[in-house]
Amino acid sequence: MPKENKTLIKTLNAFLKLLEKKDFDSISVTEIVNECGFSRQNFYKNFASKQVFIREIFLYDFKRGIEEEYVFRFRYSSKIIMSCLEEHKSFYKAVLKSENDEFLFRLIREYSFVILNSFVEYSAFKANEEQIRAIEFFVNGLTATVLMWLSEKTTYSPDDVSVILSANIPPCLSFFITEEEEITSDYLLYKIRKRGDVW
Repeated sequence: MPKENKTLIKTLNAFLKLLEKKDFDSISVTEIVNECGFSRQNFYKNFASKQVFIREIFLYDFKRGIEEEYVFRFRYSSKIIMSCLEEHKSFYKAVLKSENDEFLFRLIREYSFVILNSFVEYSAFKANEEQIRAIEFFVNGLTATVLMWLSEKTTYSPDDVSVILSANIPPCLSFFITEEEEITSDYLLYKIRKRGDVW
């Protein structure tokens, strides 16, 4: 499991407390730092903006889900990622009601692409045009499913979401992405870090 980022978690807890009274867009940095008990300078040192903060929370949960096991299996591991996201579901729901909803959509879509492409690359086979289109189509559906779940427009459990995602893997991708196929968590984290992300 990754080492807990105490500043991130403290800031998140402050945000969640403030969300009980206000919507996401109305919460100011001053209110956040007052709730946390640290300076504005400290906030901006860690999070240059609210979007950076959203991204760090998402990546924290995403990484915890990936690092739970040594290997990453799509069906099993997606359930773990959903369970990690569920811990902060009220935060994501608030983001989806804010002006940052499109930003969260892009985050989920981008890192879903990383997972799917990593399976293909790890297999040492080059995806053909049909498979590349299928990945794009599948990721769009995956993103929509996760967003509906985070916004609480469904009553799915993390396991329900992972079953739905696994059941909708396009046949032309089943060679790469099945419950039997796996990649190491280290490889997947390496691919994510190549995107320029620093945890």
